[in-house]
Amino acid sequence: MELIDVYYAYPGSVWALKGVNLRLEKGKKVAILGPNGAGKSTLLFHFIGLLRPKKGTVYYEGSKVEYTRAYLKTLRQKVGLVFQDPDAQMFAGSVFQEVSFGPLNLGLQEDEARNRVLKALEVMGIDDLKYRPVHFLSYGQKKKVAIASVLAMNPDALVFDEPTAYLDPRSSAELVEIMEKLYRLGKQIVISTHDVDLAFSFADWIVVMKDGRVLAQGSPVEIFTDKDIISESGLEMPLIVKISTLLKKKGLLKGAFPRDLKQLASMLENDGGGLTWQKGS
Repeated sequence: MELIDVYYAYPGSVWALKGVNLRLEKGKKVAILGPNGAGKSTLLFHFIGLLRPKKGTVYYEGSKVEYTRAYLKTLRQKVGLVFQDPDAQMFAGSVFQEVSFGPLNLGLQEDEARNRVLKALEVMGIDDLKYRPVHFLSYGQKKKVAIASVLAMNPDALVFDEPTAYLDPRSSAELVEIMEKLYRLGKQIVISTHDVDLAFSFADWIVVMKDGRVLAQGSPVEIFTDKDIISESGLEMPLIVKISTLLKKKGLLKGAFPRDLKQLASMLENDGGGLTWQKGS
């Protein structure tokens, strides 16, 4: 996906995107990071043609995005968007009906559509919910159903808008594991978030947005060890970076930054695994 000098304003409002230039590299897990109002969701909506730039151009796989019904139908088979609020994309009575809507809408035969639905439910670990009424599900279960409904379309890329919003810590960790699993299955994963800890531990590439513009982009370590970027963006430094920086200053940590607390714990347990302890520490 590539955006060149893209501007967008909602009716009667100020510009939500102001000259965005961005190219997402295939095969990397990407986090679009920024505070509320930075333009993250608006940017994601351009990825699937839900919004059309007022100025500028959007490209997918080197081809200019066209805003015809036929082109957008094809684009949305390749790039699937999971909304922040699962209720925003659900309308069917049962889980099976909800997940089968997309494949059937593609014109697939009933058997093929059913196979896709069952596979998506299996990948998401919600086979047991297939006949459950959607409105009886918990919020976390609805999130999984929303992902399954997109997954059943068999897209190349999945785009998540604030995937862990309103989830408890256990459900958030579960969802991150699911996104990692989908990535290992060959799906491109793009998320928008204001959670710096999630962005640092999950993504290979981070795009920082502020006031409708791309402020910076780079690897997680490049972004979160740059004090100027942190200061200008108004973001906090991830907890693991704070801890690692303190250890490095004290001469207790050498080598690369661990990406999460689990990795740091593993380094601590591993003799000579990048950690050097001073006598008496």
